[in-house]
Amino acid sequence: MPGPSLNGRVLAFVEARMPDEMASLIRRHGGVPLGAPVLQEHYLKDSPQVQQAITDVCNGTVGVAIFLTGVGTQAMMETAAAMGCQDEFVASLRNATVVARSPKPARVLRRHKIPIESCRRNPIHPLT
Repeated sequence: MPGPSLNGRVLAFVEARMPDEMASLIRRHGGVPLGAPVLQEHYLKDSPQVQQAITDVCNGTVGVAIFLTGVGTQAMMETAAAMGCQDEFVASLRNATVVARSPKPARVLRRHKIPIESCRRNPIHPLT
């Protein structure tokens, strides 16, 4: 039994990270995709502030680290690697109190075996 079809309708979508996957999904359901990204991420790996934050973590002067997004958490790991101190950064985070705002940054932290003190399952609803 065939599934629902968009019958050739044009479907506009706002997706910056995975536009090819979204377009493929629309095509599979009989639609014509029209992508319009409204957000673009810019990494600040060369930013002196980001590099100083990583250095501060490595020096043990940061007692609490709060990670808000998975993309940002991964960018911090990549920046630490580019600075040649990812192992030290990860080791220092293991000795700090680490908070993840949602499962996405928590996933990156767990990949590096960094203990997480607190993580919200649903960051949109403050009491969940």
